[in-house]
Amino acid sequence: MLRNGDRIALLIILVVAFLLRFWQLWEVPFMHDEFSALFRTRFDSFHQLISDGVKSDSHPAGVQIFLYYWVKLFGFHEFWIKLPFALTGFFSVWLVISIGTKWFNRTTGLITGALTATMQFFVFYSQIARPYAVGLFFILLAVYWWTKILVEKKDTTFLPYLFLALSLLMASLMQYFSMLLAGLIYLSGFILLQRQQMLKYLISGVVAALLYLPHLPVFLLQISNGGIGGWLGAPHAGFIVDFMFYAFHFSWLFTIGSVIILIFFIQWPIRNKQNHILRLIGFSWFAISFLVAFLYSVFRTPILQYSTLIFSFPFLLLSLFSFSHSIKPGNNLLITIIVLCIGAYTLIGNRNHYEMMYQQGYDQIAEAMADDFAKYGKNVSFAAVGGSTEMISFYMEKKGLKDVRLFNKYDHYGRISNFADSVQTDYMAVAWTDYASFEWIESVRSRFETVIDHNSWFNSEYFLLARTKNFSERRFMEGERTVILEMDSVNEVAFDGKQEYGMLWEAKGDSVFRKGDAMVVSSVSGMAIDTLTALRLVLEFKLEGDKSPVYWMAGVLPKTGIRPGQEFSLSASYRFDSGSEHIKWAKVRTYVWNQGRENFLIKKRLIYLRPHDPRLLGLYAPL
Repeated sequence: MLRNGDRIALLIILVVAFLLRFWQLWEVPFMHDEFSALFRTRFDSFHQLISDGVKSDSHPAGVQIFLYYWVKLFGFHEFWIKLPFALTGFFSVWLVISIGTKWFNRTTGLITGALTATMQFFVFYSQIARPYAVGLFFILLAVYWWTKILVEKKDTTFLPYLFLALSLLMASLMQYFSMLLAGLIYLSGFILLQRQQMLKYLISGVVAALLYLPHLPVFLLQISNGGIGGWLGAPHAGFIVDFMFYAFHFSWLFTIGSVIILIFFIQWPIRNKQNHILRLIGFSWFAISFLVAFLYSVFRTPILQYSTLIFSFPFLLLSLFSFSHSIKPGNNLLITIIVLCIGAYTLIGNRNHYEMMYQQGYDQIAEAMADDFAKYGKNVSFAAVGGSTEMISFYMEKKGLKDVRLFNKYDHYGRISNFADSVQTDYMAVAWTDYASFEWIESVRSRFETVIDHNSWFNSEYFLLARTKNFSERRFMEGERTVILEMDSVNEVAFDGKQEYGMLWEAKGDSVFRKGDAMVVSSVSGMAIDTLTALRLVLEFKLEGDKSPVYWMAGVLPKTGIRPGQEFSLSASYRFDSGSEHIKWAKVRTYVWNQGRENFLIKKRLIYLRPHDPRLLGLYAPL
């Protein structure tokens, strides 16, 4: 029975959890993955939804089916779309507290509940319409009924077994790692199962399996595809350490504070055998989920990311804080308030969650363009590039922006070069999102050399650019560092049909790059003498003693068939956050590759470095 201190602590946790998830929820814009799911609801039949909207994806059908009908009721309205996910995220906090209390004691339940209430990991996924918050809810609901059956032994009727079966089924239909954990939860039950419970427990598993059968063809098709699009890299050995720092807000206050609480309340020796078994089960659920994702990512296709661990992470927290002994209700209230204050403070302060989450690329790019149109009118041209032109246009249509050229990042970046060449205005605004290649932006900056304004948000940037009369007057952004700036007749280089390579520039990385550098950009501009078809600008990194470069890319012409007398530009760039930081210490080389042995002039060359912008990856990386 709850005493006053515990009752107040529980109430405060739930109030804080609700406020953090629902604070101006209607102001949270859609993200890429949400757009992807929403745009796959516009089908005329359920059959078409499954064949074209589910099988083409890498997630089970559960959330997609729900959104299919939910959108019919509320349309593409941010608050109503996100509401069910925020609710399941909120109720998950209560379930964590309940499970922690039933497994171990009230102190463990309240501390873990306070952590899940305030950690950005859980708040973030409660505010987006994706399978993670709802998958976590059904996992916790399954464990709640699993606990009633196997820990509290409340199995007088078949009802808890039926609820367990339905919860396991729903978890399996949300996300494949919640499906994996659902299977682990069920199998773990045999460790605690008593003989008289065996028949009912087996029947519950059979019921869940039979109800899942209609989804089996979707599962077999998606699992045969092997991955989630090929954009993830293989995880490194320190992934789990990075994840733990992320979970604790990259904050020493939050991390050390939690460790102190863990040590201060530790109970030793461990005398309760059942608690010890449950602790090991909780650890194993997290460990197995992580190892399966890690090994699959290393040996087949990369799938491991932070979201993969959301379903099992609460059980790691429960197991860690299960060593706490039960303390008095007044002390429970005090420690709960301390954890909530540290968690909420670092969420809002260290992680800047409400600015980062509520001002994202798709909506803010439209906002910035509307402001610049109001300021410059028809003397500014607009362009944006991302993973989907439909996603980019969603908020632009709301702002009434009609004359914006939209590009898909998977197309050839020469399309935006051609557009920039046709622009007659003095200003041009260009934006990117969805980790579009920077060559799209640099091809515009080579024509509009001065940066008038710049803004960045999570995974997106916006530039307002202006023409300059002379390339040497190019105005860089604050923090950008020029390595080479060569222009016109002073450094003009002629290539003839006999010369395949030229204009090599190389340097040791430690003599060029600084810790805060995020990108190196190389570009050249010139004029064709012959018709150009196969000109390249190479950027590569080589380690001492290696014959092959660790990274190699070649910027290509914006279009084939550059005719004699026409001007052209080439660019190549590398983002250091897309690979190992150690590449900064390799030798960097950039040169012109005259693959077609053609005649042309290079009139300008520019190599510059861009500084780290913490906002670009700020929802997952330190700010």
